[in-house]
Amino acid sequence: MTEQTKVCSKCGEEKPLSEFHRDASKKDHHASQCKICRRGYAKSERGRKLQAKYQKSEKGKRARAKYQKSEKFKKTQAKYQKTEKYKKVQAKYKRSERGKKAQAKYQKTERGRKIRAEYKKTEKGKKTMAKARAKYAKSEKGKKAVVEWRKSEKSKKGKVERNEGPAPFDTYAQRIEYAEEVRSHPTETNVLRAKCTYCGKWHNPTVLAVANRISALIGRGRGENRLYCSDNCKKECPIYQQMKWPKGFKKATSREVQPQLRQMVFKRDDWLCQRCHSNTSLHCHHITGVEQNPIESADIDNCITFCKKCHKWVHTLKGCRYIDLQREKCKETFETPRKELQVLLET
Repeated sequence: MTEQTKVCSKCGEEKPLSEFHRDASKKDHHASQCKICRRGYAKSERGRKLQAKYQKSEKGKRARAKYQKSEKFKKTQAKYQKTEKYKKVQAKYKRSERGKKAQAKYQKTERGRKIRAEYKKTEKGKKTMAKARAKYAKSEKGKKAVVEWRKSEKSKKGKVERNEGPAPFDTYAQRIEYAEEVRSHPTETNVLRAKCTYCGKWHNPTVLAVANRISALIGRGRGENRLYCSDNCKKECPIYQQMKWPKGFKKATSREVQPQLRQMVFKRDDWLCQRCHSNTSLHCHHITGVEQNPIESADIDNCITFCKKCHKWVHTLKGCRYIDLQREKCKETFETPRKELQVLLET
């Protein structure tokens, strides 16, 4: 049985019907142009315009929706998605503004959120998210975002809630009571209270301060991280941020006094300067110098509470100046051997 043929209206060649697309509108149910000529026509400007017009029409939309549901379309699409051409087109689209907008819009939808949440739970999702975070943190945009976040009020609120709140008694009392004097708050039972290292006042230390003190006691943190009731006590404490042999030694206005003696004197004087009645930057002053009278150096009656300013003023008075105290020390060191020599010579 011979196959039927037909003459192409464009190229004029006689070809079998298999070389023509089917068209129900024609008498023989085949297009007037062959497939080769039709492809060339589709690539031309006129062909593209007609194709675009057809795709916008209702008939074209129906035909497209019907074709997309077919198995043939799914197979061709899966095959095309594996090609390098598709990957390049997809990457180019994602980089474009239109693609970014579409992606952002899709991620805000419920479906997009669900898919993203499910993907994050998978091992592949965790790895990709970790890589993306590390890459973003190293980038300039990521660094700027971190700086802006730290300056924002939202981050400060989070830090206040976590670190600057009062330390709970049940959590930290047993871990720190062997090194610090602690007790629970009289009204709020689950709030930790501790004694200040410098002035001996009871205060409510923060979670961060207690955690740093515990890490220092274990040997993890740097320094001792003592507990202080205020920043003034930190500044005035002679052992705060001091090493055994510091390179840049800071000049202190007062020598180191026994902590127990200092706290007893402050408590007796009600944590007030006895000259100006200030309650900040308090110092324990020896009325008679330690080197001049070492026996009474730990006597509470030989001490008085002054603020930093008044302590400086006391040491400007005649007889209490640093130079006067040094002269008395020099006299003692040189006069005693002279007296002994005179006694020996006389005998």
